[in-house]
Amino acid sequence: MSDPRNDDFDDRFDRFDRLDAAMLQRLDQELQEVRSLYDKLDDGERERYQLWLRRVTEVDADRLLSLPSAVMIHTAHVVHDDDENVVYEGHAELAPSVLLSAVDAWSRGQDFLPGTWRETS
Repeated sequence: MSDPRNDDFDDRFDRFDRLDAAMLQRLDQELQEVRSLYDKLDDGERERYQLWLRRVTEVDADRLLSLPSAVMIHTAHVVHDDDENVVYEGHAELAPSVLLSAVDAWSRGQDFLPGTWRETS
């Protein structure tokens, strides 16, 4: 007979695994939104965006720890057809450090894997 305390722990662990997977999937979707816009930038715009992200990341890192807050970057775009009907609406809301890690990887011609972003930042 199994110990009910272990079963409870296993159930909680499984829920955390599912939550983690859902969070990584959402992060990946949001990064794909930004990547689709980033790929349309010319080299100068990409460089300016990367520099801007560095500055925002530094500001975010310098926030007051005694006042819980966070900087998030919201990116949105809408695609219309010839009749001005909305055919696609995308958005992303990500921490500057995540975006900076992604842009750094993309600028090197590498893919960015959301599950390992902390290892690259």
